[in-house]
Amino acid sequence: MNSFRKKERLCSKKQIEMLFTQGNVVFVFPFKIHYRISGATAAPQAAPCRVMITAPKRHFKKAVHRNVLKRRTREAFRLHKQALTTTLTAQGKSLQLILHYVSETILPYELLAGAIKNINNRLIQQAEL
Repeated sequence: MNSFRKKERLCSKKQIEMLFTQGNVVFVFPFKIHYRISGATAAPQAAPCRVMITAPKRHFKKAVHRNVLKRRTREAFRLHKQALTTTLTAQGKSLQLILHYVSETILPYELLAGAIKNINNRLIQQAEL
């Protein structure tokens, strides 16, 4: 339930390009979100929610800092994704999601977790439409 496996990660270049061209954009500080909600997943074993997390090299020159941000974001998403995945499976939809970290400072985990909760609530509302 609270895992973040390979099948839940967005790795396909084709899907990433489709997100940038056909997806929607939302800003919830400190994240810029590109998402696309589509019909049922093609493969039954595929995850209902696929996520990619990025931190810019422009603001965080050291890989250590980028990795800390991505690790914190991944953990917050892993802990708060349950409501989103249950809604998506009940609706028979799938979600592709890119989380861009846009703040120029490293924020504490509590703020990241709160932002992830807000993002999940917005995505649940969009999935139910």
